[in-house]
Amino acid sequence: MTTSEQQPHNDTKCDNCGEELLGAFCWVCGQKDTHYNRSVFKVIGDFFKEMFDVDSRVFTTLSTLFFRPGKLSIQFRDNKRASYVTPIRLYLFSSLVFFFLVAITSRSQNVQLATDRLVDTTETTQMESSQMREETPSRTQEEIDEYLTSIRSLVRVQEDAFESAKNVLKGRIVTLENDPWSERIFERTDYLQDLVSRGVSDWGLIEEIQSAEEAHRRLRVLYEFFQEDSVTLEMGKEIVKSRERGQLLTATKLVLSDRYREHADSEFANISALEIYFLRLEIAAAYNGKDFVEEMAESLPLMMFVLLPIFVSVLSLLNLGKGIRVVFQLIFAMHIHALAFITLTVSILLSLLLTNIPIAGLITTLVLTLFIVVHVYLSFKNFYGSGHIISLIKFFVLTIVYGVVLSVSVLAMVVFFTLMSNA
Repeated sequence: MTTSEQQPHNDTKCDNCGEELLGAFCWVCGQKDTHYNRSVFKVIGDFFKEMFDVDSRVFTTLSTLFFRPGKLSIQFRDNKRASYVTPIRLYLFSSLVFFFLVAITSRSQNVQLATDRLVDTTETTQMESSQMREETPSRTQEEIDEYLTSIRSLVRVQEDAFESAKNVLKGRIVTLENDPWSERIFERTDYLQDLVSRGVSDWGLIEEIQSAEEAHRRLRVLYEFFQEDSVTLEMGKEIVKSRERGQLLTATKLVLSDRYREHADSEFANISALEIYFLRLEIAAAYNGKDFVEEMAESLPLMMFVLLPIFVSVLSLLNLGKGIRVVFQLIFAMHIHALAFITLTVSILLSLLLTNIPIAGLITTLVLTLFIVVHVYLSFKNFYGSGHIISLIKFFVLTIVYGVVLSVSVLAMVVFFTLMSNA
């Protein structure tokens, strides 16, 4: 006696929708003319077959996307899409993986200086100053001159380092009641007193002096820019004092150094309100590093998805008269964005692997960035079928316009989240 799972499935109508069958699949609902009343081994076999089929489509999609610029979008335009992953799925998956990796790496590479909100900065500053006065010995001008004499011997021919030491210890850049950077120079000089008469240069002392001078410059900027804003001043001082390593902290310190070089010659006489505003935002973002990065990372995928129609609109305007429907230009936009996301993901992963070889990581990033630019240009040229000169002009306009839109959008997000964190 045969069981139902052994019997062939010879129905002439689809079990799902009731329409007449004209082949292996229902022409209305797409259900295959097979029955799940079968052996377990057959079901397992079908499972692995489906898995292999999905993998083959992913491989075909990625190989076409990366090695045949523009071909994937052309295939969809020509309605030859069965062998490929859908554009929206490819876009969403690649963007989510990329921004997830950005969120993880950025959060791990930034610190959170802010643990509690600065409620009463005046009281906090007074308490810290009182503690510092008790811990830090006062130095007379004569003592400072004696230290400088020793320092000259220890830095020898490094005249710039000696001038930097004078700038710091004599308070030429900024006047500080309590100066931990000067104290570190004093302590190291005391430690090296036995070497003074031997004419031995100490590079550790030179680095300490240079770091101290740079810290003084950054503090000078803070005092000049934020005389009326004690909250930002205190946050900035915490950033300058911090020895933590972090992308936002490092970037903010570099910005402070740049502001000093820009305004020192004029004694900070020409500070614009816009400079103050954006520096305030930068300090707040760095001070709330991890929270800020987390909020930005959560919102960037949505921002990029919202900007996609703007990108498509620019494409459409640049290619009026080509007769290519907007829906196919949307598919093209999703494909090149997916390519960029995947390539940037690979770039981040390689940079993490090459952390101990910075130059290799930098070269890899530059090569992959160049690959994106060249590949997107070739995709643009092939998809729209224009010559090199016309394609280059249009590609240049597209890059400038979209770059401006993207920069303004990111800046608006930075301002928004910074203001929200300080509200």
